[in-house]
Amino acid sequence: MSPGDRTERESALSRGETLAACSICQVPLARGQGESLCPVCRELAATGGFAANGSRAETHDAPARPVPRTSPSLADVPEVLGPFQVLSILGRGSVGLVLKVLDTRSGETAALKILRPEATLDEKARERFLREAKILTLLSHPGIVAATDVGWVGDVPYIAMPYVAGRDLESRVREAGPPPWRRALEWAANVGLALQHAHERKVIHRDIKPSNLLLDSAGEIRILDFGLAAVLDATGIRFTRTVATLGTPYYIPPEQIGRARQADHRADIYSLGATLFFLLTGELPYPEERTFAALCRHILTSPPRSVGAFRDDCPTEIDSLIARAMAKDPESRYADVGEMVRALRAILEGA
Repeated sequence: MSPGDRTERESALSRGETLAACSICQVPLARGQGESLCPVCRELAATGGFAANGSRAETHDAPARPVPRTSPSLADVPEVLGPFQVLSILGRGSVGLVLKVLDTRSGETAALKILRPEATLDEKARERFLREAKILTLLSHPGIVAATDVGWVGDVPYIAMPYVAGRDLESRVREAGPPPWRRALEWAANVGLALQHAHERKVIHRDIKPSNLLLDSAGEIRILDFGLAAVLDATGIRFTRTVATLGTPYYIPPEQIGRARQADHRADIYSLGATLFFLLTGELPYPEERTFAALCRHILTSPPRSVGAFRDDCPTEIDSLIARAMAKDPESRYADVGEMVRALRAILEGA
C-alpha cells in the first residue's frame, strides 16, 4: 500500500468510518466517498490503461493475484446437512464450499455447494449464492454441471448438483502439459456449445477460465461455477448487485474492469479465447505482473501473446482466432459463440 493510501486509510479509521475496498484491487476505501474504485484503478479504467501522470500505475502495489484465505477443514463441516451425509470437501471458495455428499433420499453421490458458516450472515454473499441457484435451474445441457436440487438446511442455503469425477483443466495442463492442439480446440468448441445453450437462455457466465472447466472420466468437458453469472433481459443486464463484479484477472475482458454492467455474451467469448490460449501453451495470455494495475494495462491496451511463440505445431489460423475472440472492442469479436465454434471447427477440418 502506498503512503497516500495508508494515510487515507488511517484518517478514515480515526474518524470512525467503515472501510470499503476497491472492487478491482481491494485497496481500502473510506465509505461515503461515492466510489467503488481506488484512484489508480479509476484512472486506468477511464484513460484506457494509463494513469494521468504516466507513472502512478507502476507504483500501485495491490497484488495481481488474490491472497489466499484460511481454508476450512472437514472438521469444520457438520457430518450431516439435512438429507445429505458429508463425505469430503471437493473445493473451497472465498465464501462457499463444495462438498461430496451422499443423498440419503436417493442413495446417490452428489456435489453440494453451500455458503461457509461465516458467510451466511453476509447479505451480498447470500444474494449472489441464491442468484447462482436460480440461474442453474434455467440450464440443462450435458456440458454444464447444473442444479438438481436447491434448498435450505436451517439458515444455510445449498445447491445440489451431480457429482462428476474429474479434474479441472488448469490442474490438468499445469501437471501434464498442454494437450495436442486438436484436442484443445475440440475442448474449446464443446465449451462454446455449452455457452451457446446458456446464452440462448439469456445467461452469461462472466468467469470462464480453465479452473472452471471440468474434464470428466469420459473425456467430456463441463462448465462449473455460475457464481458470477448474470441474466440478460430485453434492456440489458439484470443485476442483483450494484457493485462491479470481476472474474479471474487474466481471463476477463476490458469491459469487466470497473464497468461490469456493460458486459454481455461477448465477455464469455473473450474469456474462452483466453482460456484456449492457456490450453495450448500452459501460459497466460498476458505476461504475469506483480500488480493488478500493471495487468490492467495489458487487458486494456495489449494484444494477447502469440501461440506460435510457445509451440510450432499449431496452424497459424489459431492465433487469428484467439486475437479476434480477445479483441478489446466487443464489436470486433465474434458476434456470438456459435460463430466462434464454427471458426474452431473450420480449423479442425481444414488442417
